[in-house]
Amino acid sequence: MKKILLIPPLNGWYLENYCEYLIRYLSNEFFIEVADVPYPPYENFINRFPETHPLQRNPDDYDLIVPLLATHWVVTDKQKYIHKTALIWYQPNEGSYFPGLAGIAATTPLARKSLFNAECYKTDVRFGIDTEFFKPLNFENKSKLLRLGMVGNLYNPRRMTSLVMDVVEEMEGVELKLYVNQRPKTEHDLELIGGRRALKYIVSGEKSYAGLPNIYNQLDVLIRCESDPGYSFPVLEAGACGVPVIATDSGIDHEVTNAGGGILIKGDREKYLNDEAYVKRELKKAIIFMRDNPKERAWMGLRAESFIKNIYKWEHHIDDWRRFFRKVLVRVYEGGKV
Repeated sequence: MKKILLIPPLNGWYLENYCEYLIRYLSNEFFIEVADVPYPPYENFINRFPETHPLQRNPDDYDLIVPLLATHWVVTDKQKYIHKTALIWYQPNEGSYFPGLAGIAATTPLARKSLFNAECYKTDVRFGIDTEFFKPLNFENKSKLLRLGMVGNLYNPRRMTSLVMDVVEEMEGVELKLYVNQRPKTEHDLELIGGRRALKYIVSGEKSYAGLPNIYNQLDVLIRCESDPGYSFPVLEAGACGVPVIATDSGIDHEVTNAGGGILIKGDREKYLNDEAYVKRELKKAIIFMRDNPKERAWMGLRAESFIKNIYKWEHHIDDWRRFFRKVLVRVYEGGKV
């Protein structure tokens, strides 16, 4: 049985949880482990597994190394490991790939488009959604306000958290809650999220994967505004819980909104980064529609839930991952062209 090491990115707590599903569904064919030792960007790969750590992993012990962002985060000794490295490419505007890779799997159309000149095996994969875990819980809404929420690592400037607060602060009949992945610990953390005014929106406590369904089910609408394309886990998870979304198109959000599961703020990275007035205007219009049309909002939630069940359940995607691992392992160990 071939051994595969999955390496989530720095602060990649979302991806670490999704790696667990790959382990579960592919354990009959591959021995898969997840690297979980924190490391600074650009640190040498070997240093990620210091001898003092109880796991004491060694990259030489694995048949395939799979970073889930970009190879320069984990492999600085490219000549030694690049031939048995396969990249999961889900955020094209961060990181890079190197010649000599065993393969690359893109998780969004934008990611795949950015790989036009990569000289290796290329394919598409998607992370599935556990619809037995993410599902509507029918919490009673005791608030008369439209409950808006943002979820995840909101300290990253590309999340546009400050912009969302600017819009909501000028509106009536709505409330915003920020479910950040961890409490702000310093003034610098607060500045990244929009300053001390964010404190009145932040829901205290550390956020864990196990608690996410409860969070989504307390929202009327998820807001997912990002300037960079990526894999929108919260959009898919909230949709599975029957929660519609207002989103910029940061990768796959348009798939949910095209299915009727929310409202898309149309544009691209250039538009989102350079036309803040446009994003604010469109966001405000979308929030007003959601606030003033509760029946249509409820239908959007049902459409989002149906779309995720029909398109994004793990059973629809796990064979693509199996096929990808098989083919890159052939390329690594048999010199085959796949």
